[in-house]
Amino acid sequence: IRRAVSASKKSGITDMAGLLRRLREREGSVNTGTAGIGSTSHLAAVAFQHVTKTKATLVNYRGSGPSITDLVAGVVDIVFDQT
Repeated sequence: IRRAVSASKKSGITDMAGLLRRLREREGSVNTGTAGIGSTSHLAAVAFQHVTKTKATLVNYRGSGPSITDLVAGVVDIVFDQT
């Protein structure tokens, strides 16, 4: 399964370098929406943090639909989801 990371316009994150910079400068400041604990988007977010040695705040939803809705509204900064 391919994963993509999307950022809200409100977050100000425009590329991967900017995301990593923000995660490293302000640990825990990026709210990451997932489709729920144990979902593939949750696992992708945790794996991303592990590989990049960063820490974000995970916000677990009841499915990817609500996480994408909050991404568009700017409630969460980024979402990992299927392509």
